[in-house]
Amino acid sequence: AFYVHGFGTKAKIFGGLFMGGIGQDDNMEGLSIIVQNFASVHIYSGSFQGEMEVGKGSNIIFYGCFLQYGAMITGEFVDGTQLDVVVKTKNDGRVSLIAVS
Repeated sequence: AFYVHGFGTKAKIFGGLFMGGIGQDDNMEGLSIIVQNFASVHIYSGSFQGEMEVGKGSNIIFYGCFLQYGAMITGEFVDGTQLDVVVKTKNDGRVSLIAVS
């Protein structure tokens, strides 16, 4: 998992493969991105295998064309990369979708 933690910490992701850990029976069980304690992650592209979690005043921002159904985010980044991921929020964590063409 990619872990972003701490007041004012900001990460920008422009691509890459982010995978959660493999659990028992070779099941994908871990989180691909974890954002905590007033940090932010700006995601412009990438492939994500495993759910994400955003908590304690933090924010994950997706740039592209996305829809949110409960915790599920689905859509496409500007470069054409598809996204289908579950983002869990807790303790005032936020998910922002920024339309970019």
